[in-house]
Amino acid sequence: FTSHEVEPAKVKLDKPHVLIRTKLEGTTTKSNLVKPPITSKHYIKIVKDVSVINEELLKHQFGLPSSIKEAGPPLQGQKSHYPICFNELFDNNLRIRLQRLFSSADLKKHGRYYTTLQSLSKKVRPYLTIDGEGTVELDYAGLHYNIAYNKNGLEMLEYPYQHPDIPPDLFKTACIIALNTKNKGAASGAIRKTIDNPPDGVNWAGMSAKAVLQAVIDKHLAIKDKMFQEYGLYFMNIDSDIATDVIRHFTKLGEGILPLHDSFVVRAAMHQELVKVMNESYKNHLNFEPYCVEVKNAA
Repeated sequence: FTSHEVEPAKVKLDKPHVLIRTKLEGTTTKSNLVKPPITSKHYIKIVKDVSVINEELLKHQFGLPSSIKEAGPPLQGQKSHYPICFNELFDNNLRIRLQRLFSSADLKKHGRYYTTLQSLSKKVRPYLTIDGEGTVELDYAGLHYNIAYNKNGLEMLEYPYQHPDIPPDLFKTACIIALNTKNKGAASGAIRKTIDNPPDGVNWAGMSAKAVLQAVIDKHLAIKDKMFQEYGLYFMNIDSDIATDVIRHFTKLGEGILPLHDSFVVRAAMHQELVKVMNESYKNHLNFEPYCVEVKNAA
């Protein structure tokens, strides 16, 4: 690694900090994680940022009480980097290491941070500790719709995933599908599949995929131009850049922080600091205040 812009000692390339998810030839769903070539200053900066963040996070311990057990595999595709199960992690505490995963070689799609704890279920997250202390998890409410409205020069004035005639979980899923599919046909098919395979104990029989999708469009006509064009991948890129600013702020303070997509876990004592930084980082990237920063889990 020869770039004069980066201190080689701080960029450990034995386990890549940045990977690209590429579809395997001849398949539509299977993918592979590959290490991109170092070709641009932008890429070098991203690698350096993640490397420096990891160097700081490795000074902290993340864990669960020994009475809490969560068995499960590492993140899909990460076995070569995290060959360990949750039970082993929490008996010994875990030193977090982050990777950013992109979906395009130009690093403009996706880019979110991932760790082994990405798959940690919501029911046990409140018990997560950082350096032995209780934690709080804060979340951007309706983040990608918030970004879509702001990108159209508009403020989002209400929570985007509620509809009077459609169950909240189904409507939220349909909204997300609308931002992450190539066309209305694909979106309708994905919503139909969701209706046919509801969560345990839920019955969505009788709901029409076409009607649900139209309800999403009608509620969000102001950002219809952002639907059915896979804008979700670009919005993930924006939220991952926001996350980078939030994470760097806390590592500079000497604080442990765990990003879980668009939410963040910190020591409970840092609750108000996290609210402030999440608001500031969002505004720096979108020139709007976020709709809401809310508590998702607390010790």
